[in-house]
Amino acid sequence: MNPDMALVREFVAHGSDQAFEALVSRHVGLVFSSALRQVRDPALAEEITQAVFIILARKANSLGPKTIVPSWLYRTTRFTAANLMRTETSRQRREQEAYMQSTTENAPTNANWEELSPLLDEAMERLGQSDRDALVLRYFENKSLQDVGAELGLKERTAQKRVSRGLEKLRKFLAKRGLVIPAVTIAAAISTNSVQAAPSGLIISVSTASVSTLALVKGTLKMMTLNKLKLTLVLSLVLLLAGGATTIVLSQNTAQNPPLTLTPHEILQKSRQAYAALSSYSDTSVTVEGVGGFSATTTCDVRLARPNLYRLEWKTTAPTGNGTGTIWSSGEGDFMLRRKVTKKKNMAAALGGGVSGLPRELAGDFFELKNMQSSDPEKPLRLPDAKIGADDCYVISGEENSDGMKGTVKIWIGKKDFLVRKDEENMSGTPEINQPTDDSIKDALKSMNRPATPEAIAARKKEIQKNDQLAQAMFKDAKMIGSCVHQNILINKPLAKADFMPKLP
Repeated sequence: MNPDMALVREFVAHGSDQAFEALVSRHVGLVFSSALRQVRDPALAEEITQAVFIILARKANSLGPKTIVPSWLYRTTRFTAANLMRTETSRQRREQEAYMQSTTENAPTNANWEELSPLLDEAMERLGQSDRDALVLRYFENKSLQDVGAELGLKERTAQKRVSRGLEKLRKFLAKRGLVIPAVTIAAAISTNSVQAAPSGLIISVSTASVSTLALVKGTLKMMTLNKLKLTLVLSLVLLLAGGATTIVLSQNTAQNPPLTLTPHEILQKSRQAYAALSSYSDTSVTVEGVGGFSATTTCDVRLARPNLYRLEWKTTAPTGNGTGTIWSSGEGDFMLRRKVTKKKNMAAALGGGVSGLPRELAGDFFELKNMQSSDPEKPLRLPDAKIGADDCYVISGEENSDGMKGTVKIWIGKKDFLVRKDEENMSGTPEINQPTDDSIKDALKSMNRPATPEAIAARKKEIQKNDQLAQAMFKDAKMIGSCVHQNILINKPLAKADFMPKLP
């Protein structure tokens, strides 16, 4: 976890004022400077800065562990400034322009920056998330390529390529707008001029927001939520004056607005972020798997809610027999029900011993469990969009290498909400066998009402190893196909603790 996210987690977990003040101190200059470029009024820029950090405080709990905080703040500033500008009168805009003209006359001349500055934030908004993260860290935060790579989880050389790629996209965009300057000049201008010192006292004033600032926060949060889950919006802003307060009414029509061009990596990243931002999720997942001539169908009822509520209840039908199971937490511990109820150490232990495949990975994405989150396929490609039922979906295909099996995976991701609708795998090879731990064997013996002595655990381990060897021989060089369809998806529905309790025997 990067240092900024460590502070965010400290603030979320303990309400630490010191952690939040450290975040403000680090990035207030970035936010204020970006706001000032867009609204051209220091007072309005200060109000935007206050709003952005209030939004950070409110959204902190939903930020994923890989979030690049300065880039997130930069884009939130863009939303907030756009929201504010829609409420300003022409008189205020003329005053802003007059102020900027006077400050420009008294400032040192920088021709390149004067031409670049009005276009910079619009150009940055056109970039994909990964390119924008890299450029904000490199030129707005003036970090070394080594530090950029460390925060993005990349090697230094890869970070350099990403920075160069983003810079070239900026150059092309500016050229289309009539500003033809070399990429190296753009980099130098941004690095030198994009962030300036925030006004004295702004850090303190962030914690004392005015009524107008809180209204701005509310409107901006609506814009951010719509943008995150829909990607593209048509915003119709109707200003209604009631008792001196300004209410912003948002209407949307995504059907008439074509989606932005997204790379496969960006789509997959947005999918994980979408799950992590939900307050609750439920669906019925139907998984069909076949290997070596055998097939099985598993239907799993999935219910998830924050902070630690879940229930995955499944039934498997196969030629060799049927099976059922449930893992759950209603806030008072983590449990598994197969033949009998057993208590697990934590959520990860319960999910690890429960239903396999996509429902477990979905829960990993929702709760941001590092070792259980869905992994991106290698060399992902974007295929033509398609429908799953009535849902328009992005389609991603890529290579997969897991547990001795190699092949391809295909994923359908909803355009409106970035939630997975379907997943298909086509694999071949000899499945690897994951050896059970003594603790897992002990739990299994207890669930079968058998003694869990050291001798019994050793005998059971030997029995499992023998069965595994037979299974590996049976499925050597086997072909495996599988698909999982998510039906009856419901999000952000209020759920009570009782909704997570299974029917106990």
